[in-house]
Amino acid sequence: MTSLIHNQITDLVVKIRKVRTDDKLIELLDLLKSTGDNNADESTFSLLKELRNELSKIDPISVTDYMEWTIIQAARVYIHRIMEHKKLLVA
Repeated sequence: MTSLIHNQITDLVVKIRKVRTDDKLIELLDLLKSTGDNNADESTFSLLKELRNELSKIDPISVTDYMEWTIIQAARVYIHRIMEHKKLLVA
């Protein structure tokens, strides 16, 4: 993973962890989705995959706020759905 992508993912993880409502989470992730829809290339898919992987590495014990953990889980599911949608578009 390149330094630029790593920094983007780190920034996105921080933003996701700060979100406190589903609406704000969807708004944030829809920006990624719309970017990917306009530019359905491998780099967008890789970014989503890496973001989902980073969110999966977060230890639930280290997350003290229940809402933060709920948002992290929702983000993982939503990213998975975006990726599945992209796979269907490419196929």
